[in-house]
Amino acid sequence: MAGGFLNSNGTGFFVTGPGGATIRNATVYTGTTVIVQSGPLAVSNLNFGGAMTVGAGQTLTGDNVFKTSSSQFTVNGTANLTNFTSNGRTTINNGGSLVQQNASAASPLTLGGGSVTTVNAGGTLNLGGSGATQLGRLIATWQGVPVDGFGPFDVAAATTDGRLHGLHPTYASYFTTRLAAHLAFLVERGFLARAQADAIRAAIDDHRGLLDLSSAHLVHKDTALWNLLGTEREVTAVIDWDDCVGGDPMDDLAWVSLRSVQDPFPDLDQRFTEYSTASGHAVDNDRKTALIGAATRTVGHTAQAQRYETRVFRHCEVADRAGGANRRIVD
Repeated sequence: MAGGFLNSNGTGFFVTGPGGATIRNATVYTGTTVIVQSGPLAVSNLNFGGAMTVGAGQTLTGDNVFKTSSSQFTVNGTANLTNFTSNGRTTINNGGSLVQQNASAASPLTLGGGSVTTVNAGGTLNLGGSGATQLGRLIATWQGVPVDGFGPFDVAAATTDGRLHGLHPTYASYFTTRLAAHLAFLVERGFLARAQADAIRAAIDDHRGLLDLSSAHLVHKDTALWNLLGTEREVTAVIDWDDCVGGDPMDDLAWVSLRSVQDPFPDLDQRFTEYSTASGHAVDNDRKTALIGAATRTVGHTAQAQRYETRVFRHCEVADRAGGANRRIVD
């Protein structure tokens, strides 16, 4: 029904025209075929038991869509769905994309126990929306773990009383630990010019106000998709905690922002809103932006830094052990 509405139950054959179509509050029975062919289709509150095909270059958007065990769903174009449950057969072909939009705890994308989902070469199934939403809540959860003090944790104290005790009384003292020694080492070995080291120190001094934190939070410090374990529908574990510290909660969000350039998170601003709701912390964009810049420079803003990064970390760890500490060059 081009540009029309289907508000009653029934069977038939429906093909969208150039004006598009809307189907809402409807039950579509077995034997009915819907083809998104020449214009977009928007659906809502749809109980679907027939066959639906989203043509190449066409778009299906929907909310509250339930596909029964008899349904056949073929995606050659783009399907953006919220609160979608499929107990039938779904096939995503080359050039097709099925994406969960604006996921939340109340609007999951679910593949039922009897469903069969086939993603052919060139097709995309992105259930990451719900996973990305979970990440926001997960960050809020681990940052809610009680932490006393800043920086790396006292392992012996944690073993004794089960709490996390940072080794530094202030965030500034942790952040600048052995900074002078590390910069001197990099200059001595030729990784930085003296002017570059001075510029780094000046930048830290100019932004020292960002180091004035009243309380510490458990910070992962390497938040990335490759450190998440689980299924296509949920995150079940977060790994690689060897760099975790008591620190700035915006640090984890800065890493997510930086890594999203390589592995995009869907609706990143929405993810941060969900984090704020779960944690009770407003996102401090000035602090987050500054941390993104620091992380970018740390990872290596020049080809030389990237080429020698492994050697720099190894040498600095050796130097720290010699000095009675075993810390990374940059936290």
